[in-house]
Amino acid sequence: MHGSNGRAAAVRNRLSLDNDRVFFGSSTTDVKRYTTYTSPTATGRRVKSWQPTPKVAETAASIVIVHVHTSRYTIDVTTRERLVTATQELLWARGYAATSPKDIQTAASAGQGSMYHHFQGKQDLAHAALVASAAQMREEAESLLTGPGTAVERIETYLRRQRDSLRGCRMGRMTYDADVLATPSLLDPVSTTFDWLIETIADVLKQGIDNGELRADIVPATLACTIAAVVQGGYVLARASGDAARFDAAVEGAASLLKSAAV
Repeated sequence: MHGSNGRAAAVRNRLSLDNDRVFFGSSTTDVKRYTTYTSPTATGRRVKSWQPTPKVAETAASIVIVHVHTSRYTIDVTTRERLVTATQELLWARGYAATSPKDIQTAASAGQGSMYHHFQGKQDLAHAALVASAAQMREEAESLLTGPGTAVERIETYLRRQRDSLRGCRMGRMTYDADVLATPSLLDPVSTTFDWLIETIADVLKQGIDNGELRADIVPATLACTIAAVVQGGYVLARASGDAARFDAAVEGAASLLKSAAV
């Protein structure tokens, strides 16, 4: 056998594949998620880390090999994270019903065995993905709503923060999926997140009333629901028209409503 393909085949024949993952490739794209080393002599070795590759094979004859024993090293944890991240993105783009286990496995570069090693099935994985998305949404909103500035300034910052409005809201997207609405384990992270968001905005509005920024006749819970609804409605308008300006107009309207409540 001659050339890199021949040497790769020879190495593959020599390596035990029990509980191991062996990767053969020769491009940055192929190995961007893997720790690799170049081996002109085609000798394999186990790799204990799983980090991006700074440099791939210098010559066409070199072979990039990863030989990871999944029962001992960090690949299991990393595979789980990749599965969750891939599912987050697919749910955001397609929704639950239109996302298949195969879609997830392909996007995560993970096999069926890896998926079912970490999760009982698609629903279990989707639940983990929604919990992760909910945590991200809460962290982003909390950093703005509890940050520096007056109550009005913090809510205005939340309203005007940079968003990809044409993609819609990760969590709001789920409320259009009948399967999510019919599955308590999937709906719970969504409804809990919006409950938290409304309560947090209401708390900021209460602070504004107490500080004399906002009129005392304002009902914080009602105005908080309005603000949350405007943001979600803005996503719908932007996506329906294909124009992010519709979202911007919606949030500016909410900001004007907030200012009208100021003392």
